[in-house]
Amino acid sequence: MEVSPELTTVFAGTVTSTYYNIALQIFCKLVTFALNGLILRYISKDLLGVINVRLLLLHTTILFLCREGIRRACSGNLQPSDWKKSINLIWLGIVLSFPIAFLLSLIWLFAMEVPNDSYYAVGVWAYALSSIIELLAEPFYITAQEMMILKLRVYAKFFSLAIQAALNAVFIIGVPRFGILIFAGTQVLGAVVYTGCFCLYFWKKLQQLKAPTSNSNELPVYSIRDFLPVLAEGPLLPDRLRHLAWSFTKQSFMKQILTEGERYIMSGLQMLTFAEQGIYDVINNLGSLVARLLFQQVEENAYVLFSKVLPRERDQSSPTKKNDSEAFGAKMLEVYLKTITAFSIIIVIFGYSYSDILLQIYGGQVLTTGDAPALMRAFWVYVLFLAVNGVTEAFVFSAMSKAEVDSYNRKLVGFSLSFLVSSWGFVKWLGAVGFIVANSLNMALRIAHSVIFIHRYYQHSRHDPLRGILVNRVFFIGCLAVAAVLPVLRSACDLTTVLGNVVFLALGAGLGVALLCVLWRTERELIFFLTNLFRRREVKLE
Repeated sequence: MEVSPELTTVFAGTVTSTYYNIALQIFCKLVTFALNGLILRYISKDLLGVINVRLLLLHTTILFLCREGIRRACSGNLQPSDWKKSINLIWLGIVLSFPIAFLLSLIWLFAMEVPNDSYYAVGVWAYALSSIIELLAEPFYITAQEMMILKLRVYAKFFSLAIQAALNAVFIIGVPRFGILIFAGTQVLGAVVYTGCFCLYFWKKLQQLKAPTSNSNELPVYSIRDFLPVLAEGPLLPDRLRHLAWSFTKQSFMKQILTEGERYIMSGLQMLTFAEQGIYDVINNLGSLVARLLFQQVEENAYVLFSKVLPRERDQSSPTKKNDSEAFGAKMLEVYLKTITAFSIIIVIFGYSYSDILLQIYGGQVLTTGDAPALMRAFWVYVLFLAVNGVTEAFVFSAMSKAEVDSYNRKLVGFSLSFLVSSWGFVKWLGAVGFIVANSLNMALRIAHSVIFIHRYYQHSRHDPLRGILVNRVFFIGCLAVAAVLPVLRSACDLTTVLGNVVFLALGAGLGVALLCVLWRTERELIFFLTNLFRRREVKLE
């Protein structure tokens, strides 16, 4: 396949951003990980449940409803000709956040079980306010994405989370009785820092712009005023994006249920106590740490890449027509799938054997008793489904036409209902582990849907990107061998002592390096392709 310089540049930009973002995310998460581990020793399990489940659920619900559909509609679709109307569409989400935040806050205050904390109402309003403040960054965020300034969002998130975690640690250790009040204040401050980073970056960047550029492909952004809504001639909103944004918004509503369904069930039905919710959330955050550090960055940048190289509306009259963009998309989907599948298998193998050690290091005795170890082990299996689904859906959402998006929205209703019903049933049967089982089954259904779509997308071509899900035989046998050896090493090491834990960790590290070497030796084409594209060179792969 001959890769054009334009597509190579697009990929090089996204893969460079992916590496850069992952490095920054790792540093950011290590800082917040350590600080949150410290906080865990000074607050109650009930407070954990209120903050990390109930209040954060309000925050994420407002953000999903007001920005997710608009973000996806605008990604790769902004044009200089209707820039002002596109800005109006982005601001529509910000304006709608006010009534949505108000109504949801009332539900959180009067329709759900209220914890025994006098500052709970303050926390609800503060988290709603932080959502609105964070949404004010959307015009800058979407513009940065379109201009491939992808590292800006990582810087902004890093500074906001680092400041939040540091202040939380200081004040919780000093005056723990003001728990919710402390978290509420730092949440609002974090939102201000996040939005301020975007504003400051573009203000400085636009100060350096002497005159409008003559490049017709660039967005007409010359001052901060260009990010504000305006009264344009004719319709205030772009028709081509308005309908797509509405379709994605309906889709995001269903996806929010699927993503945060267990938290809605916890909060609405009170199937778990606040203390149990707090422990589940800690396990969920630990288990998904790798997913957020690595796979979320890969998914987001894959979506940016696919949305730029894949035609959203395909020519159905010529199904056999060869298209360089679609061929490049197929190759990159295979590369993404092969990469995340291999790393996910490694994570499952080592995560299962080292779960209790990780919990002991992070939270002490609080996390090594009860259902926490079983929750941790179950979550590693879920990570594999999560990783594959993230990449396949990034491709599907980038390639879907508006009609296909609407059709998928109807299917999401079925996914959501089946997830809620299965969650209720599995929790009754298995306790908190039931949430993870239900999530895994739901991800399996969504992966199956994406696989069918991708197969049909390339059915009239010689491309088969789905083979990337299958790792090579040598690497798979190596993984089975390591999975068999780890329990033997575990029984040989005395894990009741510090020395035994250190020895077991060192042996695991050695086996992990050996698996990575096997992957490097057996996937030469994958490494060759990525290396050459990363260097912005044209390559030809048979």
